[in-house]
Amino acid sequence: MNKLKAFLVLSGIFLSTTLFAKVNINSATKEQLESLMGVGPVRAQAIVDYRTHNGPFQSLDQLKNVDGVGTGVYELIKSDISLSGATTTDNKSAAQKEGEKADKKEKVAKGKAKKAAGEEQAVVKKEKKAKKEKDSAKKVVKKAKGDSKKVAKKAKGSDKKPKKKAAGEAQP
Repeated sequence: MNKLKAFLVLSGIFLSTTLFAKVNINSATKEQLESLMGVGPVRAQAIVDYRTHNGPFQSLDQLKNVDGVGTGVYELIKSDISLSGATTTDNKSAAQKEGEKADKKEKVAKGKAKKAAGEEQAVVKKEKKAKKEKDSAKKVVKKAKGDSKKVAKKAKGSDKKPKKKAAGEAQP
């Protein structure tokens, strides 16, 4: 799979005169929006409808408010969109676009996996800390119980009255 990706990238570099595409999300047509990775006719129409209803986008992040455009799609296209300027198209082949799409999806997936791994490590660390604190609390309680028994034993011993001695024994 990696060899195929490398081949597609190298083919794109040597065999095409690719322009860097930027799609102005404030002025692009539905067809121009469809040229973006992960944006088909339905999402493109949703972007046009959102823009028509709410006015021009003020930030690229605002695109996430469009139905069907979540963080995943946004991450795929954010480097290919703009808020101003002319919309340019590219002459990339379908295979090149698919290769780039796969690379972007892989990058997004790796980012999510890395984030999940970091969150998992944080949970494990918190669990270890909680266990340590629990064990420490148990030791304190155990020590306190032992100390209270000693105190009770001493108190019990001091409450005893001296025994009467038999007749004939000298009293101190």
